[in-house]
Amino acid sequence: MSDKKKTKSHLTREMTELRLRAEERTRAKTADLKQSRGEDEMCRLVQELEVHQVELEMQNEELLGVQEELERARDTYTELYDFAPIGYFTLDDQGLIREVNLAGAQLLGKERPRVVNKPLAEFIADAAGKEAFSQHLESVLQIEDTQKCDINLKGKNGRQIHGQFQSVRLSARDCETPYVLTAIVDNTTAKLAAERLKEVSFQQQAILNNILDSVWLKDLEGRYVIVNNSFCQALAVSPEELLGKTDFDVYPHSQAERNQKVFQTVLTTGSGSYYEESRIDPQGKTTYLEKTQSPIFNAAGLVIGVIGVGHDFTNRKNIENSLFHQSTHDSLTGLYNRAFFDGEIERLAQGRAFPISVVMADINGMKTVNDSQGHAAGDKLIQAVAQLIHNAFRVEDIVARIGGDEFAILLPGADKEVAEEVVGRILTCDKVKNGQLGIAFGIATAENRAQLMDALKVGDQKMYRMKLEQRGSKPTRSSS
Repeated sequence: MSDKKKTKSHLTREMTELRLRAEERTRAKTADLKQSRGEDEMCRLVQELEVHQVELEMQNEELLGVQEELERARDTYTELYDFAPIGYFTLDDQGLIREVNLAGAQLLGKERPRVVNKPLAEFIADAAGKEAFSQHLESVLQIEDTQKCDINLKGKNGRQIHGQFQSVRLSARDCETPYVLTAIVDNTTAKLAAERLKEVSFQQQAILNNILDSVWLKDLEGRYVIVNNSFCQALAVSPEELLGKTDFDVYPHSQAERNQKVFQTVLTTGSGSYYEESRIDPQGKTTYLEKTQSPIFNAAGLVIGVIGVGHDFTNRKNIENSLFHQSTHDSLTGLYNRAFFDGEIERLAQGRAFPISVVMADINGMKTVNDSQGHAAGDKLIQAVAQLIHNAFRVEDIVARIGGDEFAILLPGADKEVAEEVVGRILTCDKVKNGQLGIAFGIATAENRAQLMDALKVGDQKMYRMKLEQRGSKPTRSSS
């Protein structure tokens, strides 16, 4: 028979005995009243007693209802306490376990009777944990506030449990000594997952640090959250100085704005970006970088950050520049070659840089120098004339060596007067005036695309006409 049924039976028996005594007392009083009072008075008293009895019965029923509610509440509390997923322990001020729920006993791998009245410290895995628990208990007893700590416990079959303690001091009404209510959560899975995540993070960082390219990762606010050694070395800063910073904390403002523009484009479009940039180091050396930035998506397909990779392709760029220079420049003089000159004519013909002036030039006496002094002397003569012509014209002008001793210059946006002024300066320089260098020029100007090819022919004709005048006799093209 349960405690609940015993209580109801006991109450029923007591009420029955109380009622019998009340009836006997009532009959005794009624007999006395019959001797001294009339029937009317007798009836009134009996009625009052009956009413009073009904009231008592109703009160008893209410008390029984309250008792049942209390028992149901106690049963519900017991079920919640016992079957809660968290281990609950009631400890005295010495750390002895006075009460424990099922989850708590299972956490320690013991049955409840084998846990009660045992020191909780007995189930702690190591000496450091026992010391930590002692300090935790002392703090809880002194401070009326919830205290937390992490302690490893000995579980079933030698399994070690990462317990997360949360304790609070309580005062018993019938006892001056306070007690402690402690909740312990098995945090083993989360702890192992955190440790594994930390290991993976170290492994990933090690991989990134062994990549020669610069690698970085930004969050949605553009803050650096991961960087590798190559990236830090390129900026001459430590990872600690970069993490949590934005481009505006790291780069000059103009560079930071360019980076931010690319970053925002990647976030907005959800597509990767490729671009090249160059920078000059403190020693004046130019470095070329090719950069890619790509969005990072979560499982829901939302962008959660941007990963960037920077590759230093300075060597390749220098080779490309060298090959391009070789394909577009004359190896002897360093001026543009005939192929590049012809390409520029086509390009300018499609543009809006008119008027375009054309200057044709030819070295006087080239064959004589080659025949009398050798080709090495002839090459030096060509180089000297090339340097003189190159220095005389503007940076935007196309100065080319188009033949053995022939040169051609394109002057975009320049009329005939501008071209004549430049040629005039060359003809009046000391080396030409004293006869060290002899050069014949021809100038023509094209006002539109249709006139450009004709301007080349006209310039060439005028150049040979000047050459004839300078020689005083009519030469042939082959004897220039």
